[in-house]
Amino acid sequence: MPNGPAGTYEVTSQATGQCVVPCRSALRQTACSGSVPPDSVNDEWTLQPVGTTGNQYRFVLTYTLGNPTPACIQVNPQPNGYPGPLFNLAYCSSSTAQILTLSTTP
Repeated sequence: MPNGPAGTYEVTSQATGQCVVPCRSALRQTACSGSVPPDSVNDEWTLQPVGTTGNQYRFVLTYTLGNPTPACIQVNPQPNGYPGPLFNLAYCSSSTAQILTLSTTP
């Protein structure tokens, strides 16, 4: 859901109502800042189109802590020894693990 100007978003878990934020090279959940635009240090993401279908995107961390290489949300479907998908933070690339399809539900 758009939360600020110029395509900035907070990524919020439907299960917990908390925001997804970076923590080193991983992601964690914390209380959302509730500010508009979002707090760029913790939970501001930019939705970047990829592919040609018009509904595929990757979430790019807007603030990269001085690192010139952008970081993206990445999904590892089922890493060894882990019961389900694992979301982490990785340098943005053309990896399909970073491409998310947006859809609406009735």
